[in-house]
Amino acid sequence: MVTGVGVDAVDIERIRRSLDRYGDRFLDHVFTPAERDDCIRLADPVPRLAAYLATKEAAFKALNPPRTTRWRDLEVRRRDDGSPEVQYHGRARETARATETLVSMSWTGGVALSVVIVVAAPEKG
Repeated sequence: MVTGVGVDAVDIERIRRSLDRYGDRFLDHVFTPAERDDCIRLADPVPRLAAYLATKEAAFKALNPPRTTRWRDLEVRRRDDGSPEVQYHGRARETARATETLVSMSWTGGVALSVVIVVAAPEKG
């Protein structure tokens, strides 16, 4: 059963300006070390950073965690097959405990997009 849906779009150039202006402070505030490592190794990390931010925003909307949840409590990771997933930490973990999260993200034309669907995890029995 679907329990939440979130969609978000991020202007890639806005992320580039934030990175230019605030550098590591911006990265440390929004992204986990694993997310940073996954993006920074690219020739142009900004589109993927924007997609990860859009995914975090969409996940916030879909999951509706406590208001005190921080950006880094939601972590975008790549599975072995390259598909994205969201891992929950800190304040978001309990809210996401009995759910699965489906993620689709893309970037083109200066915009990064993400759709996140949260579904109740099937009961094991």
